[in-house]
Amino acid sequence: MKTYNFELSNQSYASQVVKKSKADGISLFLLDNNAHQSPVRFLYHKHLAPELLESYSTTLYQYDPLTPHKKSLLHRCTSYTGINVKGAASIDGAYWQYFKCQGFRETASSFRAISNNIYMVVGLNLTTRSRHLCVESAMADMESWLKDSCEFIIESSVRGFCNRADSTPSAMNLDALSNLLTNREFQVVCMVLQGYSNKEIATKLTLSEYTIENYLGRVYKKLNVRGRTSLLAMMVGSHEPKPDSGVLKSRSSVR
Repeated sequence: MKTYNFELSNQSYASQVVKKSKADGISLFLLDNNAHQSPVRFLYHKHLAPELLESYSTTLYQYDPLTPHKKSLLHRCTSYTGINVKGAASIDGAYWQYFKCQGFRETASSFRAISNNIYMVVGLNLTTRSRHLCVESAMADMESWLKDSCEFIIESSVRGFCNRADSTPSAMNLDALSNLLTNREFQVVCMVLQGYSNKEIATKLTLSEYTIENYLGRVYKKLNVRGRTSLLAMMVGSHEPKPDSGVLKSRSSVR
C-alpha cells in the first residue's frame, strides 16, 4: 500500500490549480471557528508574503466574505467555491482595504467542512492586471485537493487520539481510584489528569483554589503519593492505586 505524502500532495495540487486558475498566489489552511488562539493555520502557501499570512491569520479572515468564519453567511455551508473582485459593493471594508494595498485585484476561495466548526480552505489571489482568475477551470482540482487533505487530517487526528489514549490512565486504574475517593475528590483528580491547573479547576467547579488544594492534599494522603507528579505517574503506569492502610475501600459521601 502506497504511503500518502501530505507535502508532496500539496505541491502537486497547488501546481495544477495555479496553472489552471491563472492565480499569482495560493494557500491551503485550516479554519477552526472554536479556537481562541490561532484560528487559521496555514498548511501550504506559495507567493504570499509572511506579513500577509500573519495579518490574515490574526484579523482579516473575519472579514473574508468567502470563508466560513462565524460571522459569514457561509458559516454553515459544508462546501463552497467563489470569487471576490476588488471594489464590489458587497465586499468593501477591512478585507479589501488591506488587500488592495497589496496590489490584489481578485481573490477566490474553495472550502470543505471537516466538522461543524473546522474547515479546510484553498485560497487564491491575482495581482496581474491583464487577466482574470479562471476558477471554474481549477474547481475539480481544488475539490480533490480539499477532499484528500480533509481525509488526511481526519485520519491523522484519529491516530493521534488513539496514541494519546494509549498513554492515558486505564479504565481499571480509574475504577479503582473512584472506589477510594469521595465524588468530589475523584472529580478533581480527573481534571488534574486532563491537565487543568488548581486555579482552572477552582474556576470550573466554582470553588476556591484553597479548597482544591485541600482536596488534593487528602487525595495524596489516601493514595500515598507525594504530589501531582507522583499522582500522574501512578495513573499512567500499569499498577493500580495503592491506598494508605487507614483508608476505607469504599467511596464516602460528598462533603
